[in-house]
Amino acid sequence: MRIVSAAEFLAEPVQNRWDFSDLGRLHSAVAEKCERQEALGGIRCRKGCHHCCRRIESLFPVEFAFLGGDCGSPPGPLESLLHPGESLCGHLASDGSCGIYDRRPLICRTHGFLHLSEAGLDRCPWNFEDLEEVDEDLPFHLEDLHQTLWRVNMLFLRRSYPTRWREFVQVRVRFQ
Repeated sequence: MRIVSAAEFLAEPVQNRWDFSDLGRLHSAVAEKCERQEALGGIRCRKGCHHCCRRIESLFPVEFAFLGGDCGSPPGPLESLLHPGESLCGHLASDGSCGIYDRRPLICRTHGFLHLSEAGLDRCPWNFEDLEEVDEDLPFHLEDLHQTLWRVNMLFLRRSYPTRWREFVQVRVRFQ
């Protein structure tokens, strides 16, 4: 993996107009699963809940491009109860709301919801407190989610940089 600066990535000439249709379909599928999880009644995350909103070092080019090159600003006076002393996202407003909510990266869209990984079932400690059993299809399977985002990024690179996409396969763009 090679991390490039935002300026370095944005300076690369785009060969075809950026197309976010695949990312949009992924966002829709994620939103649908989030709605299914919210129907359980266990989500307490709302506007202003910012305790998991830590800085993200880098993003796939497709997510960075979707943000329009917006890297955020230095974090405000907010603190996290879950991660004391860690830097928070530069897109947080002083009221804890997200300045890029509609364009936020996938990790932000799924944070707080049920995740399944090799380590087992994970969730925000404030969400799903009374949940006893979970249908296997309900949590986000992290490996599958990451693979899907990787494929979406590959399609984006192939369309946007058809003669140079292989150069960008291992690139991540510094985000914050």
